[in-house]
Amino acid sequence: MPLTALLQELALRAYEIDAPESLIPLAFDNNQYDCLWVEADHQVFRYMYRERDNTEILIETRSLDAVLERIFSDITRAMAIRFESEHRIEGQDSRRQWFLLQENLMRQLKAEWGDNEANRHAKTLIIAPFVDKIT
Repeated sequence: MPLTALLQELALRAYEIDAPESLIPLAFDNNQYDCLWVEADHQVFRYMYRERDNTEILIETRSLDAVLERIFSDITRAMAIRFESEHRIEGQDSRRQWFLLQENLMRQLKAEWGDNEANRHAKTLIIAPFVDKIT
């Protein structure tokens, strides 16, 4: 049942932001070169990634909300980066567009998730500020 609940929420929320199917993690490891998938057992949710023979647990939690936030952080980042690359502004640090777009997509899903993403971006910018190349 936990896996069913996770998959239903993934599908519903992905639809809300029109996320491409290619970005949605699978319900199983497909044994391809690389794979993102979800697992759930005994009320524990896992979001997993495998590349070649290296498997990484991206998050393991009892919280459906926490695993969904982690998954959609990846999905919305990929969507935002794709959008930015297709609408690049010459000389502007690409993160200006994609950080804002990602935060907005996350807020569409859940206000708290958007705020959390904005906080993560703010921490990143302390370490690595925007670098615009004005000509």
